[in-house]
Amino acid sequence: MTGERKDFAIFGGDGRFLHLCRYLRAKGYAVTAYGVPGEITAFSPELAAKDAENIILPLPAFSADNTVAGLGIDRMADICAGKTVFAGRPGSDFCALCNERHTVVTDYSEREDFAVFNAVPTAEGAIEILMRETGGTVFGAKVLILGFGRIGKVLADRMRSLGACVTVTARSAKDLAYAEVFGFPALLTKRSNDALFSADIVVNTIPTRILTIEDLITIPKNCILLDLASAPHGFDPSAAEMLGLHAIIAPGLPGKIAPVSAAEIIGRSILASISERGVIHG
Repeated sequence: MTGERKDFAIFGGDGRFLHLCRYLRAKGYAVTAYGVPGEITAFSPELAAKDAENIILPLPAFSADNTVAGLGIDRMADICAGKTVFAGRPGSDFCALCNERHTVVTDYSEREDFAVFNAVPTAEGAIEILMRETGGTVFGAKVLILGFGRIGKVLADRMRSLGACVTVTARSAKDLAYAEVFGFPALLTKRSNDALFSADIVVNTIPTRILTIEDLITIPKNCILLDLASAPHGFDPSAAEMLGLHAIIAPGLPGKIAPVSAAEIIGRSILASISERGVIHG
C-alpha cells in the first residue's frame, strides 16, 4: 500500500482489533495492520506506519513484558513519532518517550463515551457467566453489587430487569444519591458486610481490595462471587479459594464475549476524539 492514503495503522491486540480494522474500513478509512491476529501483516512495522496519520495500539497498549506485536516501547515510540497515537492504558514510560518525540498520545479507554458504552458488554457478559455458573436464571436471586459506577449502574439495571433483587453499594454520596434516584437499596461500600450474609450473588466492580478475609468468611458457601474489576481485584482470590467460595475472576469481558461490539466501541471513541480535534480528512 506504499503511496496510498493510510488513515490508520493498527498494531497488535486481540480479536477486537481484527474487527476494528474491518469497522474502520467499512467507514471508508484506509487501514494497515501489524501483528493483528487474522489480519494481513505489513512487511515491517515501519512500513505499516508509513504515511499513516494515526496509530492505534491495543487495550492495554503493552503486555506485561512491555511489548506490543513483538515491539518494545522504545521502538514503538520511534515508529509513532510525528503521528497521532491512540492507545488503551499506554503507561507513563511510553507516554514520556512519545512526549520526547513531540508525539501526542490519547488514552481512548479514559474517554467517558468509551467507558459508558463498554459497561454494556461487561454487564451482559457478567450475566452470561452467572447464568452458566448457576445453571439457571437470576430471577429472584439476591444480588449485591459492589460499586455503583458505570458498570455497576448498567449491571444493576440489567439484573433488576431480569427479576433479581438487587442491592448496591457505593463509596460516594453522589453515587448513593444516584442509587436512591434509580430505586436501588444502597449501602456505603464499607458497610457491605451488612448484606453479604444473605446474598446469592456478589459482584464486585471496584478495582480495589474491598472485601477483607472477615468479609469473605461472612459470604455463604452457596453464593457466587464474581469479580469484574482489574487487578488487584476486590478480594484475594486465594483466600476465597481457601474458604471454599465459588469465586470467579473475570476482567476484560467485552473483548472476550463481544469482540465485535467491543471493537465498534473503541472505533467510535477514536473517531469521536479525531472529530473533536479535526485532525483527519474524510
